[in-house]
Amino acid sequence: MANWPATVLERLAVDHHVIAVDLYGMGFSERNGGFTYGFALWSQQLVSVLDALGIERASVVGHSLGGTVAIFFAANYPDRVDRVVLAGSAISIPCWFPVLMIPGPGEVFLASQEVFGPTFSPDHRAQAIAAYRIRGTRVALLHYVRHSLFEARALSRAVAAVRAKVLQLHGTVDEEVSFSAAERLQSQLRDSRLVPIEGAGHFLMHDAPERLASEVEAFLPTM
Repeated sequence: MANWPATVLERLAVDHHVIAVDLYGMGFSERNGGFTYGFALWSQQLVSVLDALGIERASVVGHSLGGTVAIFFAANYPDRVDRVVLAGSAISIPCWFPVLMIPGPGEVFLASQEVFGPTFSPDHRAQAIAAYRIRGTRVALLHYVRHSLFEARALSRAVAAVRAKVLQLHGTVDEEVSFSAAERLQSQLRDSRLVPIEGAGHFLMHDAPERLASEVEAFLPTM
């Protein structure tokens, strides 16, 4: 959960029960060679977390890939989801995906990288590097990338199937997931409002924490 500033989570926790989750294979979560990493697994993980905590229904906030997981979760477990917030998230393929798809070169490229994806500070990069050094992390990433082709159609159906209200918060200068990708996603969702965060990049929770928190607070029902 290094992506999310404690100040944002603490502010939201004043009026909400906040649960921060590291998806399997990421952060400091479990790595397991028997897992089929992808949206189905991660959605089931969210169900398991809610069941373990005795929570029947929740709103889901997801950043980047986490937002895509939130969409899949909302579509496949509609009775467990109240509302969805997407932060810097849309259906977008990173530039390094095609390389990892190729057996052999993908493994070589994977082994040569300290970390994948952007980082926003030296401390964040250090945390990301530490996570990627955990045994099984690169295998999890490779499994996810190569399995994503099989989930593409299911994800497309999921976008059309979401019934929950969706709030999209997106930085206008996001270089990782373009604002135009967020606009395309909005056009495909049934009930979505897209809010541009001027001057914010991919990590808008750090670039504009107060704005993000206030938008989420206004959108989510209070306890």
